[in-house]
This record gives sequence, C-alpha cells and structure tokens, in this order.
Amino acid sequence: MNATRKPPPPNKPSSQLTREENETIFRLLGARCQTLSTAVVLVFATDGPHHNIWHKRHCGVATFTKDNVRRSYYIQVYDVIAGKRVFEQELYNQFTYYASMPFFHQFEAEVRLAFLLSSGSPHSYLPATP
Repeated sequence: MNATRKPPPPNKPSSQLTREENETIFRLLGARCQTLSTAVVLVFATDGPHHNIWHKRHCGVATFTKDNVRRSYYIQVYDVIAGKRVFEQELYNQFTYYASMPFFHQFEAEVRLAFLLSSGSPHSYLPATP
C-alpha cells in the first residue's frame, strides 16, 4: 500500500512585507518548519539584576514557528537584511506569555523580553524620542 503524504500547509506571510521578503523568511525557517504567524517587530529586553528598564535589541520579523524536526513550537526573530535568525524562544509546557498593552507582548526568557508588534497602529504606544 502506498502512503501518500499531504503537502504541508502554507506558511503565513506578513502583509507588511513584500513577497520577496516573506519568501526570504520562509527560506530562513529551514526544512520542515512552518510559520503559523509572521509580523514585523521591535524586540526589547531588560537587563538584570532589577529588570526595570527596557532596551531596544532588534528590529526584525517574528514568526510563530512549528518545527517538525525538533517537534516543538518557537517564537523566532529574523533580520531580513542580514539573512539570519537573531532570537529564538521555545514555547515549552510552562511557558507564560503576557499582552500587557496592545502590541506589547512579553514573556520570561533568560531576560524579560517584549515584542512591540507593528501591525495596526503601534506608534501610539512608543515613547517619544528626544
């Protein structure tokens, strides 16, 4: 009996990226990985020991990725210009995620991180720059 495999579901592109930029992200994901969501983000992190000030770390494209090789799900951030992954967080069983404000999503990793999603109107949540 011949078992036929279903083709994998398509990757979810970001409407904020060009077709070519989305394709670059899909290639960077690797074999047998699928993005379930893709968004342009700013990544902020805190530094210890008090974790009370946010610092901008990256501007890039975040994916919510299903990795069939590693059999897990990840939040990954890619630098499209450099063509590389700049951040990865596995979504483990006890993973806790907070949306403290619209477009501001944070979770505990090695340090506390936040993604400021650029879909919609995130600029109203950005502090004014001097």
